[in-house]
Amino acid sequence: MDSLSAFLQHFYHPHGRVANGYGAEFRIVSSKVCGDLLRIAVDLLEDTDVIEQIRWDAQNTCMTCEVGASLAAQHFPGKRICEVLRTTDEEFLDLFDEKIPKGKRPCALLALWGIQFILKEREGS
Repeated sequence: MDSLSAFLQHFYHPHGRVANGYGAEFRIVSSKVCGDLLRIAVDLLEDTDVIEQIRWDAQNTCMTCEVGASLAAQHFPGKRICEVLRTTDEEFLDLFDEKIPKGKRPCALLALWGIQFILKEREGS
């Protein structure tokens, strides 16, 4: 599958997207650059530091932001919190299999930043 069709596959058949992502476990993250807004929840396997699933919902978001959230929901389950916190922007952008234009990088990275914020908040750091 070429990179464009993989990108579109994540857009049309996203991983982890839920309808009406509301509730105490969801955190809202937004981009000051473009106004994208994601609601994200990170579920851990019981009594572990391993991610079970990433759930998200979007509002007024661009395609790049939604694909980033889908990639995060596909890539991070099974990973330990420390692995996700060490994930760099460049490592996450590499998951896209194509070059993301500089102006769209905040959109592509919003899910990663939101997930890292949630995990840091849980650890109290």
